[in-house]
Amino acid sequence: MLTKAITIMPPSEKNRTIKKLKGKTKFYLLFKEGEINHEGDLLMRIKKDPSMELLEASVSVSKKLFMRAVDRNYIKRLMRASLKKIEKDLLFDGLCLVIYTGKEIPKIGDLSDQMQKLFRKYIG
Repeated sequence: MLTKAITIMPPSEKNRTIKKLKGKTKFYLLFKEGEINHEGDLLMRIKKDPSMELLEASVSVSKKLFMRAVDRNYIKRLMRASLKKIEKDLLFDGLCLVIYTGKEIPKIGDLSDQMQKLFRKYIG
């Protein structure tokens, strides 16, 4: 008779993933109680919550600065890609909103560097 072996990973070794931040109440909580960090053209609102099992993150680009939806979507895609690069190294759970405040379309390398610097406190 075969039985399945279940391996229990310590919290430090669990797979780190980023989930989409959704919901009016979570955004309200983030803006009410979250702290703000700046790095270059990025602004981050963050609220650490150890009771959550994942990091819930969202990215945003101002419609006022980038009128064309194509440009906004491109910048958001770059931001999500640079978040994916560092998701395995993040050491906290909670809510996070990253807002692009620059006036020009960024290069992927510059955006990745800014994202690394922005999360430097939280990267292990």
